[in-house]
Amino acid sequence: MSSSTIDEYTYNQDHNILICHAHDAAIPPDRVQRHLHLFHKAILIETRNKIIQYPESLPLSKPEAVMTPSSETRPIPDLELITDGYMCQFNGCLHCITTPVAMRKHCRIKHERKKWNEETWQSQAVQTFFAGQYCKYVYPLSNADSRYFPVTVESDPDPILIQNVITSLLDSAKTDDDNHQQELNNVPKNSELVTLTPSYSLAQDFRR
Repeated sequence: MSSSTIDEYTYNQDHNILICHAHDAAIPPDRVQRHLHLFHKAILIETRNKIIQYPESLPLSKPEAVMTPSSETRPIPDLELITDGYMCQFNGCLHCITTPVAMRKHCRIKHERKKWNEETWQSQAVQTFFAGQYCKYVYPLSNADSRYFPVTVESDPDPILIQNVITSLLDSAKTDDDNHQQELNNVPKNSELVTLTPSYSLAQDFRR
């Protein structure tokens, strides 16, 4: 991912969007000045003018021109990540939403599903580029419009599980060592197996 930053704003070159860190969302190209006036009045005039001029030199895309990412897309940095969202699976719908209540409404209106019908959605991490009226996306494969798009979050390994695996391996190795030592202890002193010890084998080599 390629990006450049000015104060609290990041330009994402992969999607040609300007992201506001305070709102975790992109700002439409023609709304930068209005956004600053409405939500960031505390910013100094000099800094505000610098921010307004900054996107003028960037190839920013309008909301409708930003390509909808695929479900295999990793979370886009600096955008809000909603890990407990949902995605409709009814006949490949792929509509994404953030609450189960809204998903049931979607299924009832779009797919005529009743509340007693089996759930046809799955848990899904989701994001959105823009907020408000610009928060809308169309999936070419399903023609579903949605306020959010799915992203794939790679979960970190469970440290407890890793520790349990390591402990199990160490315990298994210790058991094998104990069993092997017990076998050696049960071998008669005059047995040829005694030559398995490195020091004894080395002594025998010098005698030859």
